Amino acid sequence: FPVSDLLLYLAVLFFGGALIYEEREKKLFLVTFSSARGRFSTIGAKTGALALHCLMVTFCLYGSDFAWSFASAGFVDLSAPLQSLAPYMESTLKLSIGGFLVFNLLLKALVLFTFGTLLLAAAIAFRQNFMSLLSGGLCLGISGFLYSVIPANSWNNWLKFLNFYGTMKTDRLLGGYLNLNFFGTPVSRLAAT
Repeated sequence: FPVSDLLLYLAVLFFGGALIYEEREKKLFLVTFSSARGRFSTIGAKTGALALHCLMVTFCLYGSDFAWSFASAGFVDLSAPLQSLAPYMESTLKLSIGGFLVFNLLLKALVLFTFGTLLLAAAIAFRQNFMSLLSGGLCLGISGFLYSVIPANSWNNWLKFLNFYGTMKTDRLLGGYLNLNFFGTPVSRLAAT
């Protein structure tokens, strides 16, 4: 469901800002950064919390989507090869349907974690809290614009697929084989991502 990707981005956008907001308001960054191990411990704790948040939100949201789909359309044999499904007949991955679902969710969580890490860096760099939200929203807006405007067979198709909006479509990334045109050299989309 396309709305699920948007909800995931919004969850990470607000969680990433909330991780930094309280420490900035209480002026705890000065204390944390001046201590001996404060900076690296804080970074580790923040990125660990972000990684756990991305995994939990992705599995909860898409798990409920899969449960609803299976309940309304019926269950499939999750041990069957991925190529037994019509949209994935061209996939070169040697995965079962269940393995594909898990790999798909882990890849989505990784894309969200990358996005969230950049948001954390923006939240620390900017003095105003709304600037990290604005920069995250701007990044998603530009990614969505590039994905919708650039044709898939153009010379700059890597701009279409190698942004946050394009990489979040992991079912298309894993479902078919596509070469990207990197300045005249064909590169697999999966390898480039």
